Amino acid sequence: MKYWKSKLFIAGIFIASMSLTCCDEEKENPIQGITVTPESVAPMEIGQTTQLTATITPTDADDIIRWYSYDSDIVSVTKDGATATLTALSAGTTKVFATNRSGIVVSQDILITVNSGEYAAEVAGNYLGTAKMSGALSGELSDVSIAISRISGEKSKVKLNIVADVPGMGEMNISGDNIVVGRGSTADTYTFSGGASIVTMGNIPLAVSGTLNAATKALTLNLEAEGVITVVINATPGAAVDYAKKVEGDYAGTAKVSGAISADVSELTVALTRTGAGKVDLNIVAEVPGMGQLVVTGEDIAVKAGDAENTYALSGKAVLAGMGFNLNVTGTYNETDKKLIMKLAEENGLVAIDIEATVAGDIKPNPDYGAILAGSYSGNATLTGMINETINDVPVTMERRDENSVKFTIVATVTGFGAMTIVSENMTITPSDTDGEYLLDGDAKLPVLDMPIKIIGEYIDATGELNVTLAAEGVVNINYSGSRQ
Repeated sequence: MKYWKSKLFIAGIFIASMSLTCCDEEKENPIQGITVTPESVAPMEIGQTTQLTATITPTDADDIIRWYSYDSDIVSVTKDGATATLTALSAGTTKVFATNRSGIVVSQDILITVNSGEYAAEVAGNYLGTAKMSGALSGELSDVSIAISRISGEKSKVKLNIVADVPGMGEMNISGDNIVVGRGSTADTYTFSGGASIVTMGNIPLAVSGTLNAATKALTLNLEAEGVITVVINATPGAAVDYAKKVEGDYAGTAKVSGAISADVSELTVALTRTGAGKVDLNIVAEVPGMGQLVVTGEDIAVKAGDAENTYALSGKAVLAGMGFNLNVTGTYNETDKKLIMKLAEENGLVAIDIEATVAGDIKPNPDYGAILAGSYSGNATLTGMINETINDVPVTMERRDENSVKFTIVATVTGFGAMTIVSENMTITPSDTDGEYLLDGDAKLPVLDMPIKIIGEYIDATGELNVTLAAEGVVNINYSGSRQ
């Protein structure tokens, strides 16, 4: 609408100038051409300003330059002769051009894009990767879990939580609020800046910087306490696997005891009880001939991925009850044949216990998140951006793909466009830190325009409440709130 208004306005100037020709003295040296530079302008942020310059021919023309924006709600123009200052006011795309006094001579159009600034939705999600530490702590870490979550009411700020297992120290937790997200210097990139702290080390403050490449999904974070510690993280989308859930359960088997105690044990039970992500408590009970009952207990035994497929490695410390021996615990569980092999050795070689066991009862199955969320939902959708509308009774369906993903479909009837269907073929599901709540993360395409859409959401099992945000950068955002039917 505003595009045509601009063009009609120019036409009006032309007609007016023609009608006044009989009364105004014709200029002896009018403008013959106008060229605007730069010819391209990088995408702007809301509130940002930039300048354009008009060059006229001939350079000594006796005329003036006027500047216009096709849509002054998106970009306003402040004129100062041959220079125009552009101010980005709202998300969208428009054009700016220059004319002479009469509007007969017109420059080329300069395309201006204003970003939405709603970058939190673009970067939010779970990531998994590696880290390299230097300084007071040094070494390389695997299975580093990074959670980037949105802050209510904030478009370009997120919360950051990082969890990693540091050898010899245990779990390291890094947390940061109000991390600022901005546009990177190249297409499809975002930047991070702000502060965080190492919660498990007395809240040592850290400066946070980093980038996310939305095309390659590569996340890089730099965290630094100057002169103390530097942590560099490289990650990609994914949630850390809780290997404790893979091994928890009861086992039965045999053992060979050697050293200060020497015996073959034909009946032995092992209980692995999950106490947290990647950690289990260990309890072993065996009847040793000529000695009676032997009991070994250990807390927070670490569980990680093994060297071979479908295997998990255990390591930690335990105590041989009654004798006070401290034991180093190592072991491997093979998920395929459900076999547990463990070795418990006293540090000075006084006693060693070699265990072979298999599952005595069913290991608790991994929750089927896909089945939990599968179903039909109905709610309201609020569209902002190029389309501004609230739509009631919007249906959403989720079909189970596997235990960790669903096919997500939303259908909204938009005024002037008809039914708009958005589908994410493989939306991943991960449990949140709150029991019974689940996080959704997926990608889709905006119909007709074939533009990428980032989808994130949350489902609360107790209430059946589903909240989802769908963001097509610079085009439209859809905030959906519904419930299970």
